[in-house]
Amino acid sequence: MKLNADIGPEELKIFLEETEELIEIMDTGIICIEKDNGNSELLHDVFRAAHTIKGSSAMVGFTPMAELTHAMESLLDDLRNHRLSATTEVTNALLHSLDALKDLKNRFVDGEDTPFDIGPLVEELRHQSTLCVERSDAGPAENYVITSTIDNHTLAAIRAAETAGHSVYRISVTVSQESDWAQVRLMQVVQQLERLGSVLASTPSAEAIEKDQAGHELEALFAGAIDADMLHGDLASIAEIINVNVVLFTDHETETTDELPQSAGYHGTRTAGTQGQQREGGNGEKSDHHSIQSVRIDVQVLDNLMNIVEELVIDRSRIGRLGKLLAERYSGDDLVNNLGETSDHIIKVINQLQDNIMQVRMIPIGTVFSRFPRLVRDLAQMQHKEVDFAVSGSETELDRSIIEQIRDPLIHLLRNCIDHGVEVPEDRRLAGKPALSKVRLSARQDQEHILITLSDDGRGIDGTKVRDTAIAKGLVTEASVNGLSEAECVQLVFLPGVSTAEKVTDVSGRGVGMDIVRANIENLGGSIRIETELGKGTSFFIRLPLTVAIIQGLLIRSADVVCVLPMSGVVETLRVGADDI
Repeated sequence: MKLNADIGPEELKIFLEETEELIEIMDTGIICIEKDNGNSELLHDVFRAAHTIKGSSAMVGFTPMAELTHAMESLLDDLRNHRLSATTEVTNALLHSLDALKDLKNRFVDGEDTPFDIGPLVEELRHQSTLCVERSDAGPAENYVITSTIDNHTLAAIRAAETAGHSVYRISVTVSQESDWAQVRLMQVVQQLERLGSVLASTPSAEAIEKDQAGHELEALFAGAIDADMLHGDLASIAEIINVNVVLFTDHETETTDELPQSAGYHGTRTAGTQGQQREGGNGEKSDHHSIQSVRIDVQVLDNLMNIVEELVIDRSRIGRLGKLLAERYSGDDLVNNLGETSDHIIKVINQLQDNIMQVRMIPIGTVFSRFPRLVRDLAQMQHKEVDFAVSGSETELDRSIIEQIRDPLIHLLRNCIDHGVEVPEDRRLAGKPALSKVRLSARQDQEHILITLSDDGRGIDGTKVRDTAIAKGLVTEASVNGLSEAECVQLVFLPGVSTAEKVTDVSGRGVGMDIVRANIENLGGSIRIETELGKGTSFFIRLPLTVAIIQGLLIRSADVVCVLPMSGVVETLRVGADDI
């Protein structure tokens, strides 16, 4: 793989991080698009993600990824311009290519240089575009003529950018007539604008530039946190650019703009930054107090900070203890009193530092949930089942270390749910249920814990069958389980090797591996329980601590031995006198 020699290790690292994020956006977005065909904002997000990957991969010289995302971008452009609908076949084509993007990224990370044939995937994307255009009510693509005025969508994007405090500019760029690389230079201009902010509209379109159908000029509407002089300088620095004109966009232009198109492949209200300074001579100066202050933090740096805070927390307790001993021994001493005040202040600062570091470690559980719609869709198609999967509470935050370890248990539960909990449409109709089954995944905070609920309206778990299976496999004795209720028998599904499935599939078996699920959750200080009703469905309730980074403990001394018990394991404390023993 021959990469751009001008790209250094830091740029490659940023490229991989951004690509990972954009692929995740596409993964979630494509599934949602299939459900909500008319969601133009979602389509623009997915399109822009593909466009950004295409540009950045081309910049680093990763040609296969650039070519594949270009084909995906073309199909997504047809979707957002209503030339086709997000059918199952179209969605499958996009998801197949997305899987290939993940594979390409992993090969890139591993340094694998074996050839990867993207030809069949590109052909599949083009084939779906052709088929859908033919059967679409919208008609052929060439019927969509770019008009010469700003449409309502672009105007809304302009207003959104201005409301967010961004500067909006009209930009015109001219490439030298003697240039043999006019299309390349224009694409460099577009990519530079995308790095600096957001292109709201442009003519010629990106597709026209890439197909070598553009001339030597580009006009665009641009929004970003940069002043006109800096923007002019950045564009003028591109080779063979002979003329750059940057003018602040004004409100009256919405009535008279006759050079800009209504759409040209670059829409959306996402911007790379926030409010910059307005050019002098405008209606007052605008400050940058609305700027979003955020940085990427390496996980190792975050863990090191956490270790340092843990040491401070230990010293905080020692300082507090020493302060009390000194106050008792030297009561009324001014130096001891001053030391006590300083000690109290240090303890307060350490507490604040601990709280802030813990907030930095918190991540929305949606980073895990976002991967599940694709999983459920693929499993449902494989099992020929119809599943309505809905997620709520994605904004609920959880410690990063717990986020990393809860993914696998949830995947296992979802696999069991789709494979053995949910029935096929024919069986559901016979049972008087709608063919479309419902699977719900939710999360919410309950004081110092997170509650995760996974429920389905499937066949439920037969507690008696679970009990009989456990007895037959010698996991329990008949005498030990005879007095158990139906609900208590269901909990036996967590024993190793228990399965209620009539046949084991490649996906899962209800109960197989459930002991590992419970063990993983309990290792995090959490718990899991089941509620089920035959013919009605099953619900799993998972209770997890917000964090396992710092655990409060109770110091206990017995003779000369001092032990620490985690507070989560302490049920009750009693003051016992010598006479009571």
